[in-house]
Amino acid sequence: MSTPASQMTELSLMLRLSSQTREKLAQRAAARGKDMASVASDIIEQAVAASANSDERDTTAQRAAAWEAWVSEMRLWGKDHLPPGHIVDDSRESIYEGRGE
Repeated sequence: MSTPASQMTELSLMLRLSSQTREKLAQRAAARGKDMASVASDIIEQAVAASANSDERDTTAQRAAAWEAWVSEMRLWGKDHLPPGHIVDDSRESIYEGRGE
């Protein structure tokens, strides 16, 4: 899922990597028959694309819509699975009832 070379622009970066990360990158590049810069570019492209997708999903309106959908589903489930007129008394008084207070 990499971007075609014709759509790429060249950018020089100085990266600071631990020796373990550098070694893993070198191993991944060797396994793919690519140089480390190509593999690093692919990884950055994927990370930025994934970040952009998660940013789009995480808008306030979308979170609110997801919450409303969940609440609606729970209400439907309750209608199908709970007896008619079922009420849960979760008041403070009912929670401490019978504890001598």
